Amino acid sequence: MPIMSGPESRSDLNARIDARRWADRSSTLQTTVHFDRMRRLAEVVDPTSAPCEVEFQFGLDPHHQIRAKLHLRGVMRLSCQRCLEVMDWPVDEVIDFRVVQDEAQLQEDEDYLLMDEEGCLLLAEVVEDELLLVVPMVPRHESCTLTGGPSQGHDEAEMAGMSSERVRPFAGLDALLSKKVDP
Repeated sequence: MPIMSGPESRSDLNARIDARRWADRSSTLQTTVHFDRMRRLAEVVDPTSAPCEVEFQFGLDPHHQIRAKLHLRGVMRLSCQRCLEVMDWPVDEVIDFRVVQDEAQLQEDEDYLLMDEEGCLLLAEVVEDELLLVVPMVPRHESCTLTGGPSQGHDEAEMAGMSSERVRPFAGLDALLSKKVDP
């Protein structure tokens, strides 16, 4: 169940919020979201993942600029791209955004949220975008064998020995092609 503090409240992340009003009142939104209910994340996150905790804090900085702080906590269950087994990927991200009406207000190397023409934000899109950035390009266990599951008891020397025993099926092809065949 979402918890709101401050006079502004919404029941879910899909509501559009007036960013200026939330910042003026230093409002906070705390809720949980299911990874599989987000269209783009549902394609990569296993449906058995527990919900992610989300906290948005809105406020004003000393220059009266709108700030939003997002804290995401949870564990994504992803498919290891080596062994194809499910693996846990912990998420604990804090992102501090400057909320702007126009990109011309931005300073270099600054995380920002762009309000729509009415000064509103759709928080569900922000959460999904930030969670997608946390997903590794190629998820895999730290130590993984190709035959399933994380490796158990293989040391680096043993793994190096395995990789040096490669079969090279075309190694002798050059010698065969260089022989002249008499008709």
